[in-house]
Amino acid sequence: MALPKTTTAGALALAFAAATVWFFAGKKTSTPELAPQRTETVRADAIAAPLGPQGSARQQPDEPRQSPAQSVDERIAAVKHMLTSAMGATRDAITEELVSQGLSRADAEQIGKRAVEGIADCYFDAGRTQYEAQGNLNEFLDHADINWIEAALRLNRVRSAMLPCLTNIRQQTGLPLPLVDEQAPRGSLDERVALPPPPPPWAAEMDSRIREHIAAHPGLGVTDVSIQCREEGCSALLVGSDIHIFDFEFDAFAEQNGFQKAVIGGQRDRRSVWLER
Repeated sequence: MALPKTTTAGALALAFAAATVWFFAGKKTSTPELAPQRTETVRADAIAAPLGPQGSARQQPDEPRQSPAQSVDERIAAVKHMLTSAMGATRDAITEELVSQGLSRADAEQIGKRAVEGIADCYFDAGRTQYEAQGNLNEFLDHADINWIEAALRLNRVRSAMLPCLTNIRQQTGLPLPLVDEQAPRGSLDERVALPPPPPPWAAEMDSRIREHIAAHPGLGVTDVSIQCREEGCSALLVGSDIHIFDFEFDAFAEQNGFQKAVIGGQRDRRSVWLER
C-alpha cells in the first residue's frame, strides 16, 4: 500500500527551522534542524543509467509516472503538513516544558500540536507574501514546496515579518514565554529571494521510485515522506515513529538507480536520506 503522497520537495537541511528562536523557562532552544546526530555513509558503485523495475538499464525513463494533478489548496496543505511533521522536535519540547510546569500531558500535547501548526502557517504566509511582493506569486503557488519556503526564510525581512504572527501563536496557545528573538535583524526592502532552480527532467520518475521503494517496506515506522530531487541528487525526509532506517537498504537502492552513495542521518522519528548522483 503506497504511503500518503505529498508534493513537497523535502529540503532536508531545512534552513527555515533556524528562523525562530524558542525561549522556555529561561533556556534558549532553537527550532529543530534535521542534521543527523550521526551519519553513516554507504558507498555505491556508479552505473551508467537508472535501472528499470525489472533491473534492465535504460538511458531515460520510458514515460514518467503521472500523478493526479493537485489543486493549489491541496499543494499548500501538503507543504504545511510536512512543515509540522519536520517540527516534531519543537512540538515535543513544548510538550515537555508544559508538563514540567504542571499541565497534564494530554493538554500539553494538544497545545504543542496547535503551536507547530500555527508556526507552519506563519512560515508559509511569510514566504507567500515575499513572493507576491516581488512579483513571483504565481511561480510560488505553482511549485508550493518546502524548498521555496526555505529560500524565502533566508531573508531577514521575511523572518522579521513573521514576528507578529509568531507572537499571536504564542498568545493563542497560552505558551508562557516569547517564541521569537525580537532582536533579530529587520532586513531591507531591497532583499529579494532567489527563485529555486526547477527540478531536473528525471525528478518525477525518481520521486516515484523512491516512494515505491519505501512503500515496499511496510511496518518500518514511516508515516510521511517528502522528496526533493535536484541535479546533484535526491533527498528524502522520512517522518514517523521509531523508523528502522537501515532495513530500507538504501545502499542497494542507490546502486540500482545510478546514485554514487546513500547518506543516512536524523533521529528515530525523523530520518533523512541523501542519494548523491
